[in-house]
Amino acid sequence: MSKPLVVILNGPPGCGKDTIANSWLEKTLGNTEFRPHVKAFKEPMYRVAAAALGLPLYEFMELYNDREWKEHSRPEWDGKSVRDLMIATSENYLKPMFGETCMGKLAVSSIQQRIPSQNDVIVFSDGGFKAEVEELEKHFHVRVVQILRDGCSFEGDSRSYIEGTNLPTYLLFNDRSVEEAVEDLEWIIEGTRRGLYV
Repeated sequence: MSKPLVVILNGPPGCGKDTIANSWLEKTLGNTEFRPHVKAFKEPMYRVAAAALGLPLYEFMELYNDREWKEHSRPEWDGKSVRDLMIATSENYLKPMFGETCMGKLAVSSIQQRIPSQNDVIVFSDGGFKAEVEELEKHFHVRVVQILRDGCSFEGDSRSYIEGTNLPTYLLFNDRSVEEAVEDLEWIIEGTRRGLYV
């Protein structure tokens, strides 16, 4: 089976990863060259956070897209936010119990359940750990796109810029419009696909 292309968006909170990924998906749906998908490493943690809040998953997801709601300090959790819960679930529970590669392995499994082919392009909107990338690299063609934006940093986040891999890494400066950032991402994806499959 031919391997699909996995593109990992890697950047600090607020740099536009989700907006770029979702805008790219909207723009490329229905194209005839490849099947586009957007995923997140944190997908398994959505269920944990929804359960902690006593919300159905669909309702949690609607609220989670609101940055202010997600980062709001909750008095019933001693001032912790939903973002804090997501980080703690990953860093204090899942990784210590199942190892540093557990989120990467879950991501691989979620892709493989779809019977992937080289006509799939999967964009992960929340990369930030070398172990995740290395796990995906065992099964797919992987590229890292580091997103930079003035005023955005990893302060207070468990992720960072991914370094120390042998993978091609691209820089995307998100200092213009969403449309221009999506065009930059498309250029990276198309150039990579031509190099891999032509």
